Amino acid sequence: MNEISAGTEPPRSNKEGIDTLETPNPYSYVPGEEVKDLGAAAPSALPTFAMVMMIISLVFFVIRVPIVALSCLAIAMLKDDPFFFMAILEAVTGALMALFGITGNSLVLAKKPLGIPLCWLAVAATVGSILVGVAQVPAQFGKFAADSPEFIGAMVGLVLFGGIRIAILVAYIFAIVMAGRALRSINTSVTARD
Repeated sequence: MNEISAGTEPPRSNKEGIDTLETPNPYSYVPGEEVKDLGAAAPSALPTFAMVMMIISLVFFVIRVPIVALSCLAIAMLKDDPFFFMAILEAVTGALMALFGITGNSLVLAKKPLGIPLCWLAVAATVGSILVGVAQVPAQFGKFAADSPEFIGAMVGLVLFGGIRIAILVAYIFAIVMAGRALRSINTSVTARD
């Protein structure tokens, strides 16, 4: 059936009738036999929470790209508007979030430690974006009477949206810390193996 070269073990058939070559079982040990080094364990993966948050935030950063494009169009239309400067700040922070977030998260998911500082820059850009939004609140809410339904609705929306955004940011920060620790241990095990 199968031709084998001299010095190799002849193939044996398993239960399904497929010819197999005997391979050593890394989990078996026979007393008195020499222990063979089968290599170090493969580097571990990122923690599940960190990986899931990196993927979720990567999606949010990719969604940020068309938002930045629309912000640039809005800037072109707001030349004499009092929100012109805020629109520029919003577009810049959004562009920085997309740039650092997409790059950093992609590198972390590829287990490259260079992604961690880029993720921290994405956090800084996100904080800047949140601060730009907070700076716009007095001008935006000044249009409504204090007891009007519009004012109350705007406040509820601000609290909900701001709370969700801050909660996601805090979860992302935890994910960066976890991913940083995991990547350090992966790099340590790889260098120790080499």
